[in-house]
Parts: sequence; C-alpha cells; structure tokens
Amino acid sequence: SYNGNSPNYQVAYGTGNDIASMTFVNCSTATKQLTGLTPNTEYHLYVRGVCSFGNSAWSSMVTFSTICPVIPSVVTTETACESYTWHDTVYTATGHYTFDTLVDGCPRTDTLHLTINYGTHNADIQTACESYTWHGQTYTTSDTYTYNYTNADGCASTDTLHLTINYGTHNADI
Repeated sequence: SYNGNSPNYQVAYGTGNDIASMTFVNCSTATKQLTGLTPNTEYHLYVRGVCSFGNSAWSSMVTFSTICPVIPSVVTTETACESYTWHDTVYTATGHYTFDTLVDGCPRTDTLHLTINYGTHNADIQTACESYTWHGQTYTTSDTYTYNYTNADGCASTDTLHLTINYGTHNADI
C-alpha cells in the first residue's frame, strides 16, 4: 500500500536492486496484490505516482520476503525383505524414519513407516543309514544340500542340510 494522492500508480518489483530490470505493474489504487512470486525469496519494490502532467519520483526501496507455503509431508509405508533404500539411504531394521528436504527452497519432512522382514536360514545336520528324505527329495550320498524357498513373509530363504549317509555291511554265506 502506498500513501499518495495520485490517481494512478506504478509498482516496480524484482529480486535485484536495478529498477530497469524489475517487473512493472500499473494500478489505479494505492493497494496492489502481487501474484506469481517465488516462495522464500527476497524482493525489492519501488512505487511512484502516475499523473497526466508527469510521474513522481520513485519511492525509497522497500524490501520484503515471501514466506514458504505449508508443504504437505510425503508419508510412505513399506514392507521389504532384508533392506529398503529410501532417499539414497539403505535401511535394514523396522522403524519410523524421517527425511528433511527442500521443495522450491521451502522445508518439507517426509516420513517412512518401514517393516523389514528377513529370510529364513536353517541348518540341519543329519546322519542316516542308506538314505535320507528331506523336503520331499531322497538322498543316498553324503554331502551338503540346500533347499531354496520363499518364507511366509515373502522373503527368499534357504535351508541347508549337512548329511552323512552310512551304509550297512551285507554278508553273504555261500
């Protein structure tokens, strides 16, 4: 708002100090709402009266800053196996995490609600005579065997069997 008795006004505003590089707005009242300004930015403003016999001198420079609008947070809920990467950070534990960022120069806090599930990794040591059946497969030689599957949480899992097969002695009398 400008306190003057002129029938028309001219407003010059911008982010620099040079009037010639500013945006000019003409108005017929002493109050003018400026639109399209960038949030979180410092502006400089001058006002002068526009009359039929000539323009008045520019006012002294007025400096003002625009404020940041309230930027809604982004809330993410995720479930992952073993780890999850969010904003270039790897998370390996269930928890609630936040990330502060700037959007058009204004602060925003994002939130992650994370559940980390893990694969199942069981090891079993068995000794058997002649053969051993494990996960539906019959084995007749000593070795280490693995069984890969997806567990109830949807995560890759592996069971390992360390198997020793003993063979009986078969004697025959002739």
